[in-house]
Amino acid sequence: MVKSVWASLESSASTSAMLNTAQRLKEDFAKIEKRERQEKNKVAQNAAQKNRNDASRLLSKRTFLVKKPKLQIPEEEPSRLAESDDSLPMASQAASPKQTFQYERCPIPRNTETEIFRSQLPVIRHECEIMENLLGWGDKTCLIICGETGTGKTTQVPQFLLEYGFPSMIGVTQPRRVAVYAMATRLQEELGELNVVGYQVRHDKSVEPNRTKVKFMTEGILLREIQQDFALRKY
Repeated sequence: MVKSVWASLESSASTSAMLNTAQRLKEDFAKIEKRERQEKNKVAQNAAQKNRNDASRLLSKRTFLVKKPKLQIPEEEPSRLAESDDSLPMASQAASPKQTFQYERCPIPRNTETEIFRSQLPVIRHECEIMENLLGWGDKTCLIICGETGTGKTTQVPQFLLEYGFPSMIGVTQPRRVAVYAMATRLQEELGELNVVGYQVRHDKSVEPNRTKVKFMTEGILLREIQQDFALRKY
């Protein structure tokens, strides 16, 4: 009887020691993983900051020549495009083929959590390359950016343009209205300013003409705007 009780006590003590050891190992592994994540975040943040500094040195003080094709208006409808928006100039008074814009960097204050999240997106590492190709050559009217889902194309590229003081509203299309809502909400959270980001879907619009800088919309909305203003002069 005494021997069985003693064996039971020894077994319980051994099990308790094993559990304590397992718990300590689990805590140690958690600390190691946390330290590794912090180191990776620090490396990514440093790389993103270096990329922004390089982009600023290359682009912030340069003047870029942007070619704008002259819009041809059918003779039978000379004022059709102008009727879409009274605030826009007549198409006959369109800008000359070349215009000079001075882009100045507009820093956006973001919280630390947002900066860490952005630094982990692959597209952030290509900010300098994207902006230099977009603004550094006057003969380029189109730039194609390819990347897998989740690389940050939809939410970060508009912020690149916004930070470099892009003079017009930045339009972003999405195939579904759910995606329009989701992307607009995400960008509002990152920028911390609700009025800067707007959206428009069928029967629902949230755009302030004097404040909205980035507008998310469905493809159908953009096609309808093209019918009213083929040159899309507000973008």
